[in-house]
Amino acid sequence: MNSNNFIKKFLKNFSESYPIGNDFFSLASGSVLVLVIQFILTPFLSRIYEPEAYGVFSVYSALLNTSIIISTLGMKNALMLPKNKFIFLNLLRLNFLLILVVCSTVAVILYLFGIQLTNFLQVQELGMAVYFIPLIAAMAASTELLASWHIKSGDFKTGPFTRVVTNLLSRSLSIAYGVGVSNLWWGLLSGDVISRLFALCFLSFKRFWRYIRIFGTAIHFKKIKTVFFSNLDFTIYNFPSNLLSSLTGQLPIYLTGLCFGPQYVGYLGFSISLLYIPLNIIGNSVYTVFYQRAAQLGKGHLMQVKELTQKIISQVINISAIPFILLIGYGDHLFGWFLGQNWVEAGQLARYLGFYYLIYLIYLSVSPVFTVLTIQKYLLWVQVLSLITGVVSFAIGCYYQDPHLTFILYGVLGACTYLIAMVILYKKLNLSLKTFILKILIILISITAICFFRAIY
Repeated sequence: MNSNNFIKKFLKNFSESYPIGNDFFSLASGSVLVLVIQFILTPFLSRIYEPEAYGVFSVYSALLNTSIIISTLGMKNALMLPKNKFIFLNLLRLNFLLILVVCSTVAVILYLFGIQLTNFLQVQELGMAVYFIPLIAAMAASTELLASWHIKSGDFKTGPFTRVVTNLLSRSLSIAYGVGVSNLWWGLLSGDVISRLFALCFLSFKRFWRYIRIFGTAIHFKKIKTVFFSNLDFTIYNFPSNLLSSLTGQLPIYLTGLCFGPQYVGYLGFSISLLYIPLNIIGNSVYTVFYQRAAQLGKGHLMQVKELTQKIISQVINISAIPFILLIGYGDHLFGWFLGQNWVEAGQLARYLGFYYLIYLIYLSVSPVFTVLTIQKYLLWVQVLSLITGVVSFAIGCYYQDPHLTFILYGVLGACTYLIAMVILYKKLNLSLKTFILKILIILISITAICFFRAIY
């Protein structure tokens, strides 16, 4: 109920000045339903599958997400920008061709070195599943393209519906497998793969005839080549930025397994999956609508882009601050009560990473500004800095063999990285930083007060 009230207030504030409330509501309402599904079903999953099973699944997910990022070489991000229908369709063809070529290449690499990779990451339990990652990645990347196509055409309802059904299907199948067959990680895998297949089929069906028309006509490689080079900035800047972002996001999974073993990977994977809930409900919903609106406005309406950006930052902080403060203060207790005592350590990790994910949520919501203003190079440098701070955190933590120190450093340094990105964004838009800094200071003071209270009592 509290989440719904927050979102209603959020939408009300948006709709007072900007016509994006309804679109955001369509996206966010689907994400809220996903949250309800996760809230109901996650305690069952946490009591069926052990941390080790989640550890293997987390490594699989990390490899899959990296493959998805690579699949389009950053060109997927260009889909929102073309105003010309034919340019858009050729860009769509280009993306599908890139998926075919890139995923086929990844398949060959994994066929040759898949066993060595699983041995290096200490997840031999991954087994034959590693060879199917390119196929699943191609399926997932195609689904993302189709979802972007819906958004581009102004359809903000099909995507949320698909996410809700997909999430329900994935978790239900995993529970059924865990109860009826085995509590090994294969149950989590089967739920993930089948739900992704459903999403692809459903979105393809919604666009079936247009889909056929695009690929049923002759493909003009000269036009596709022109589209590729006219959007080359996305491959030069966005692709490395997105790849580094993915590697930064998956880095803790890989390094935790190498430094602290698969059980800690399970703790981390579970805590990250729950920390991603606000990113999916708020961050991705706002990101999608904001990108579409900002792309329509473009540089020619910079004042409106500035106003919209400032409004969104303020509202994202207002809606997210209290839940994150409570998580940082009492995450271990919340996880133990909600998921079972086996997952108290996961709650402790969530506490360490909470502030980092709060700042990242704010950054994610308005990050399309860098693309709209064609200053993607800053996206790249932010991810380079984030990757460096992640490596430094794990180097220190592994040296002392202290996972808690590792994630405290990772959370603090990671938050600093995205705070720097927000300062750059404010400077580029010539906006005042006073209100933003004041709100961040209030959040930090609140966190410090709760932690001090816990230390005393």
